[in-house]
Amino acid sequence: MLFRSHFLKNQYQEAIGPCLLALEHADIGGTEKYQLHVQASMMLADRGKRLEHLGKAITLSPIRREAHGLLATDRMDHGDFATAYHILKQVDAMPSTQDWNQENRWYSHLPRQLMAQCLRALGQHAEAKALVRDGRSEEHTSELQSPDHLVCRLLLEKK
Repeated sequence: MLFRSHFLKNQYQEAIGPCLLALEHADIGGTEKYQLHVQASMMLADRGKRLEHLGKAITLSPIRREAHGLLATDRMDHGDFATAYHILKQVDAMPSTQDWNQENRWYSHLPRQLMAQCLRALGQHAEAKALVRDGRSEEHTSELQSPDHLVCRLLLEKK
């Protein structure tokens, strides 16, 4: 698709139109729709529309990390470090998937680094240091409770 070429070159103004048009095709699968929504959320300037596309991506695949991670970084950008930390804690506890990754970094070190940044912003420096030292949050995948419900609630609160 033409928009992927522009997207990979960070030419978002040229890529967003074809990306949004591709979302209108009924014959694309769930993984492709997820990819398109995540990519659209990264290209759009309007925060409301970005959050809308992230919400749609999370609804399509609630256990994929990229959309959750982008939602957490949006919260961080707007100074809501406590909410971002809780989203990232869930991202860190999510299982790795074998299918397409928007960005592999969401499956390794990035959630913990951002969690530590949130903790430092909240004045919890010792906890941030321990998190970086220990390498993983105390949450385990089996303890993860419906991340899609939390994210949907957070998206609705911002509207």
